[in-house]
Amino acid sequence: MTPHVLRHTFTTRLLRKTRADLVTVAALLGHESVATTAIYTQPGEADMVRAVEGLR
Repeated sequence: MTPHVLRHTFTTRLLRKTRADLVTVAALLGHESVATTAIYTQPGEADMVRAVEGLR
């Protein structure tokens, strides 16, 4: 376990569980660019399935 892994886990859970927007998460992490925060948003297969099923 490293600080980077903890930060990544926190960010991923924050984005997925609370559906916080990228601008807010970027501010929490101290990122100057939302593009830096977007690195944490890579979807897994389950995320993609949920997104498509949400169209029903």
